Amino acid sequence: MLSTIKAFVRTLTVVSIVGMTLGANQKETAAPTISAKALQEVVAPGETFEVEIAVENVSDLAVVQFKMVTDGGQSGAMTIEDIVIDDRHPNFAFRTAQILAVVDHALERAGVIQMTGGQDIAESAYLATVTVRASKDAAGVFRVNLDEGGETFLRDSHAVPIDVAVRNASTVRVADIAQPTEANRKTRR
Repeated sequence: MLSTIKAFVRTLTVVSIVGMTLGANQKETAAPTISAKALQEVVAPGETFEVEIAVENVSDLAVVQFKMVTDGGQSGAMTIEDIVIDDRHPNFAFRTAQILAVVDHALERAGVIQMTGGQDIAESAYLATVTVRASKDAAGVFRVNLDEGGETFLRDSHAVPIDVAVRNASTVRVADIAQPTEANRKTRR
């Protein structure tokens, strides 16, 4: 009986050690994301600014499509002027692949298709640069983001949709930068 209990305890110990080792070796992977990040936080009415589109934590990425949307502000509007997919960017997501890149300025969307296979992307990787213009009558805080209603998506090399989180947190304040603000007046005194 004592030998049976000892054998059982040894078995439990081995199972526990193996379980802890396997658990320690399993990395929790972050969800695939696509994001839009404005490179300026404040612009003057009529000025342009750039938004970078990036993707991260994706396995076997072969197809990307994104659509830009803008809203908010107290007056005026934001207009998408240009979308550039710079395949020479040092951190381009598809830099080692033969691709077809398409930009549809009329619908304010763009896409990249890798001709064979897919890319495994762990760190944030560049997809495109979008140039946005604030109208001359624009004022207030605008959101400049990616569409979340089906126009932004990722697919793997078998054309299977990849469940992706669209990370939208880009806001741009349009203000008359030449006009002194209360903070500027205090520093001038």
